[in-house]
Amino acid sequence: MIFVLVLAHLAVSWLHIQSGRDHLLGLTSRLQFLTESSIPAFFSAVMLVAAAAIAALLARVDAARDARIWTFITLLLLYMAVDEATSIHEVFNNLGDRQAEDGALFYVWVVPFGALALICAGILLPFWWRLPPGTKWWLAGAAALFITSAIGMELPESVVVAQYGEEAAFMRWDFIAMVTVEEAGEMLAVAMAIRALLHHLASLRGDSATLRVSLP
Repeated sequence: MIFVLVLAHLAVSWLHIQSGRDHLLGLTSRLQFLTESSIPAFFSAVMLVAAAAIAALLARVDAARDARIWTFITLLLLYMAVDEATSIHEVFNNLGDRQAEDGALFYVWVVPFGALALICAGILLPFWWRLPPGTKWWLAGAAALFITSAIGMELPESVVVAQYGEEAAFMRWDFIAMVTVEEAGEMLAVAMAIRALLHHLASLRGDSATLRVSLP
């Protein structure tokens, strides 16, 4: 599904640049990664809700030891899902006047949310260290990929937007490529986290590594 969304985003972006039209029967706003209220944003939010649901199950299964930590992770993932769907972090970009000289900090939300990510990492570090190696390193990889994509890619994107403006940046392939890497990286990171959480849940329940879902 991630691969399909990436292809759709690139195809619509190519049509957008070639035609010079920003609507394309509504496909641009619905399929491009450049817009927040889109199918890719909805898909990312659903993935985060799924990860939160698994964390909530882990809070019940692992209640004797780490229920509070799993509950904290559940709430964190739910907030991330809401933010993905509503772009709460974008509010910080409206604080003060943004200038072209701001460069990498043109999107200023990376500062408070980067600090928040460090605080959450500090809170979760002892818990993460106690996890089984398989779960531990898959979650570490997912977190590193997500932060690198969400915040790391936002910095060079800010430089382009600060220099050319959003409308012109949306027509540039270098900017589109950076956004593609950012959004696809975030989706892959959440997929990695879901895989790690499912396998950890299976191990705590004493099930096999393969989880089977029965549908009515």
